[in-house]
Amino acid sequence: LPRISRMAAAADGSIWAIQLPEASTGRARIIHLDSSGHLLPQTITDVDIPSCLAFDRAGRLMVGDNGPKLQVRIYDHLDSTPKCIETLGAAGGILSGRAGELKPDKLVGMSGVGCDAQGNRYVSSTSFGSGTDLRCFAPDGTLRWNLVGPMFVDMIGLDPADDSSAWGAEERYKLDWTKREAGREWSYQAFTSDHFSYPEDIRKSSRPANVWVRRIEGKPILFMTDMYSAYLAIYRIAATSEIAVPAAMMGMKRMKDWPATGQPEGAYLWRDANGDGRPQPVEFSEPAKPGAIHGNWGWALGPTGDVWQAIEGVGLRSTPCRGLDAAGVPRYALNEQTSEPQPAPFESIQRLEYDAAHDVMYIGGFTAAKPQPNGVWGMVGTVLARYERWSTGNRTPVWTIPLPWGDHQNQQTKSMCVAGDYVFVIALNTQLVTVFHAASAAVVGTMTPGPEVGSGMGWIDIPHGIHAVQLKTGEYAVFVEEDANGKVLIFRWTPTFVPPAIALTLTPQTPLEGQPLTLTAAITAGSSAVRRVEFWSGETKLGKTTAAPWSCTWPAVTAGRHRLTVRVSDAGGAVTPAQAATFDCGPLGKLWVDWDASLNGWWEAGGKLPATGRIKESREFSAVPFDCDLVLNFSAGTFTVHVRDGVARQIDAPGIGVTQVSTNHLRFTGRPVVVDGGAYAAWTQMENVESQRVVKQRRTLSMIPGPSYTLTGDFGQASFALTPAGEIVLAEGPSPLRVVGNVITVTAP
Repeated sequence: LPRISRMAAAADGSIWAIQLPEASTGRARIIHLDSSGHLLPQTITDVDIPSCLAFDRAGRLMVGDNGPKLQVRIYDHLDSTPKCIETLGAAGGILSGRAGELKPDKLVGMSGVGCDAQGNRYVSSTSFGSGTDLRCFAPDGTLRWNLVGPMFVDMIGLDPADDSSAWGAEERYKLDWTKREAGREWSYQAFTSDHFSYPEDIRKSSRPANVWVRRIEGKPILFMTDMYSAYLAIYRIAATSEIAVPAAMMGMKRMKDWPATGQPEGAYLWRDANGDGRPQPVEFSEPAKPGAIHGNWGWALGPTGDVWQAIEGVGLRSTPCRGLDAAGVPRYALNEQTSEPQPAPFESIQRLEYDAAHDVMYIGGFTAAKPQPNGVWGMVGTVLARYERWSTGNRTPVWTIPLPWGDHQNQQTKSMCVAGDYVFVIALNTQLVTVFHAASAAVVGTMTPGPEVGSGMGWIDIPHGIHAVQLKTGEYAVFVEEDANGKVLIFRWTPTFVPPAIALTLTPQTPLEGQPLTLTAAITAGSSAVRRVEFWSGETKLGKTTAAPWSCTWPAVTAGRHRLTVRVSDAGGAVTPAQAATFDCGPLGKLWVDWDASLNGWWEAGGKLPATGRIKESREFSAVPFDCDLVLNFSAGTFTVHVRDGVARQIDAPGIGVTQVSTNHLRFTGRPVVVDGGAYAAWTQMENVESQRVVKQRRTLSMIPGPSYTLTGDFGQASFALTPAGEIVLAEGPSPLRVVGNVITVTAP
């Protein structure tokens, strides 16, 4: 018989078997065979998705149903007309009640059922494809015990707002750090997938292996990638349940296993614009240069959801997050994505971590001096570098160090992370975590698995196989993927190195342009005495001092946005930066908007710009706020310039011919259109604002794409529009106009 899946043998020697449907849209059934394999008349067809079979001690057939019921269905009268006479588990399983919340009777995707001589019934679940959940129920249906091992090729992500809460790819955990006994800190709280409501959820077809959690506008947002870093899946948590709802996806190329309609062949962004958690073709967008991206091994997340990527042999890419929409979906746009080449000394970057609080970038990869060996892929690299004042454009590393590396791949660094004052790295299978002091690159600690886990562990088999967090107590919790026994190991580590505590104050608190500013650092020494303190504004060193009081004076503050940092060098050679302080002094600078004088029309500036009114010429605005949305009116409509940190980051100008010449320089540039009035007295008119006579003559006019233009004369009226691409489009219906290229001719009626 074809398509036979699970089977169970009855006491009389006959066989009950699951027969899968011929097509994916069909329905499976349970058939009955005699001991010779001949088909018997009894069948069971009222199980939505049968997954497993077994007999209880009374000879009744137990069937696991992985359809919407998510129950064990128990059948009697098997020799005549099988009938379900009992169920085990709540109807709807894990999705009943508060969807996703774990309860003893809420079952998850079942993989096996069984019964012992005492009538206890057993149910195993695989969480729809990963891990194990084994439950034992007494004959009356009460839970006797439950064993769970939900992790395999997995890494959890901790909630940055609550170090007692963590998420896995399909799970939420609670962590109690007051418990010191190994393995007792965690408890399994919720299952976060609903594949019935969200059938295109990537967790069903290409399960993620790594999770980051970020808080955006106070709400937890989950970011997940697989063991090859092929995508970044983004989830929001449903308001009334535990379910992680698909919200966005950044893909490097089309994924055959993902059943989402509308995937481009190359790199893309899917963003759930309508908030239903299901991809539609109109919700996909592609970068300006379409195509697949290869060698994307490193993802990193900023504290508010900004996305960073390390593209092997190419460079860095960042996509800012602009908060959440009304449905709680993070706002991303590919036209805001920026790229830059690999900084020296790297020839092939592999990983990156950005510490936004201190404006420090860490990059791992291969260099000319320590190149990538043939056949090696997916590793952090041979060199790690730290770049301070990254947002100001500094690309000179403060330090570069060789990473643990050996001749065998087991000795090669597989994963890295940054937490607090330290960088944590681990090799593929040396069973050793190495800890570097972030500011000085000094090795300050190591960790190895203890007897609690058999003093060993398996491969670190994912690019982001180590996460660390500094707990409220100051202790560090370090999580490491462990493949041999399907777990995530938790190391608890208290550093002996203590960095200095630094607090920066400004006098006056509101600096004024051209006036002096005193910077004072209140420093409490750490492990070693303070030897030198440097004060910086971006890439400019303002001063240094080698004795208390630790202060310096900036004689005359310049206008602009300033990021101040303090670097403290101690007697042990460690250099510790203070968290950056940012302040604005006056307007940041200028915005240029050029208007082509040959154009017909007008525009005006208003709102936050320091000038209002009708403007027909090029204009320089010399006092633009640092963070604002500038709206400029045009005869065809409006366009918006989004200024962030004083830079025009984005222009929203649908259908209007405005271009960004350079960072803060916008230009209206007309396109030449030839209008031939022929024998008619005609003129062009642009929305009754300005007009140009075209009386029995041929004239070349400069026109802006976007508005509708009207020719009026003794022939009547005829309208046309100019697209951003320069194409002339006539209004619908009969028209006396004829268009060839950029020439419009008025013809005889």
